[in-house]
Amino acid sequence: MSLADLMRLDDDARDIPEPIAPTRESRVFVRTLSTPPGLPWDQARTADLEARHGAPLPIADVLYLVRRLNAWRPGVPSRFAAFYVLIGDVGERLETTAEVDGKTVQVVFLAEEARRKQAQRLTSIALGCAVLVSLVTVAGATAFARSASLEAEIGAAELRHHAKLKAVREQRRLKEQARLLQGAPDRGARLQEALADIAWASAAKAPTSRIESLHWEPGLMAVEARGEDAPFVAAGDRQLERAKEPVRRGVWLWGVTSVKEANRP
Repeated sequence: MSLADLMRLDDDARDIPEPIAPTRESRVFVRTLSTPPGLPWDQARTADLEARHGAPLPIADVLYLVRRLNAWRPGVPSRFAAFYVLIGDVGERLETTAEVDGKTVQVVFLAEEARRKQAQRLTSIALGCAVLVSLVTVAGATAFARSASLEAEIGAAELRHHAKLKAVREQRRLKEQARLLQGAPDRGARLQEALADIAWASAAKAPTSRIESLHWEPGLMAVEARGEDAPFVAAGDRQLERAKEPVRRGVWLWGVTSVKEANRP
C-alpha cells in the first residue's frame, strides 16, 4: 500500500474536511490553511499549530513545512500551505517541488540530524556575528575613548599654552611699565606733590567760594573761581595771586604758589 493510500485511509478514519492533495512526485502532500486576521507572527504560529495537529499520519512519522501563500495585510486573513513527507523518504535531505494553487513551489526537507546540524551552524554563525559585533563595539568604544582622551589632552595643552602666553604678556607689560618709570624718576614725587596740593586746596577752600576748575603743574597750582574774593581762607605757606582780568564773565583765575618757590632766586 502506498503513502497516498495510507493517507486516504487515515483521512477517512479521522474525517478530515480538507483532504491532502498528492503532488505529481507522489512523495510530498500539500494542504492549504487559512488563518484569521492578526499579526504576521500570530498567523504563522496558528498555521503551524493547525498543520501539526492536522497531520495525516502521526507526527512522529512525517516531516512538515509551512509556507505563507499571500502577503500579509492588516485586517485580512492569510493563506498558508502545509507540506508533508514520510520521514523514511527524506534520508538526510530531500529537495523537491510541489504544486499549490497551480504553482510549483520548491521545498526542502531536512532530517532531524541535519536540522540539528543546521541549527548548530546557524548558532555558530550567530555567535560569530555576535563576537564580531562585540569586537567592533569594543574597538569603537576604545577608539572613542582614545579620541576623547586625546582631545582632553589637546584642550589641556591649549589651556597651558594660553596661560603661559598670558603670563609672558603680563611680564612684558610689567617690564614696559618698569622701563617707563625708570625713564621718569620724578613721576612718583610729582604724584605725591599733586596729591598734597589738592589736599591743601580742599582744606583751605573758603566756604563761600565756587571753584570751577583746578590746574596743576610742579610748583604751581591755579584755580578758576567765581567772584573777586580769594577762594582760600588761609594761605599759610602758599601765596595767592589773582589775574588782572577775568578769564570769562564773573570767573577769575587765581595762582597758588609755594612761598619757597616764590622766594627761590
